[in-house]
Amino acid sequence: MIFEKKDISALEGLIWQALQLYSIENLQQFVLDPDERVRFAAARHLQLHGGDFAYELALSLIGSADVSVRVVGIFILGQLGAPLLPYSEQSWPILVDLLREKSLKIRREAIVALGHLGVSSSIPHLLRFCDSKDEKTRVAVAIALSRFNASETAKSALKQLASDDSSEVRFWAA
Repeated sequence: MIFEKKDISALEGLIWQALQLYSIENLQQFVLDPDERVRFAAARHLQLHGGDFAYELALSLIGSADVSVRVVGIFILGQLGAPLLPYSEQSWPILVDLLREKSLKIRREAIVALGHLGVSSSIPHLLRFCDSKDEKTRVAVAIALSRFNASETAKSALKQLASDDSSEVRFWAA
């Protein structure tokens, strides 16, 4: 069966509603689901309502050998307790440390998560990736730096990224 874009949105809405029937502790099974939509919907529920349980779960996911599982853990840490982000102080050094990973996917997710946390000490760490050969990494940097509107350093880097060869990087830097 071929899904239209509107059908996918409906499906994602149904996934979101179904997950609301589960306790926070029972969402753990869904962050490992083979379907990415289910994994990230469960992770989003955990970000919004998971508290200490979600923090500990995110740490255990980040410790996995499986990159796709680690990405979900990073995603959870980046917005845990949104909009107040009460775990940002504990999450920040973990996410900065993940910038040293060999996996581009892990680094990109950590870059975006640092942007979501909005800790200004992240900016120098993010700037290291402005000239990355990997287009998706530069997109992640543009997304992250766009969260630091008050920083002249971030604005300057975004200005540089706004003239990138990649239209996607330019879009996010604008």
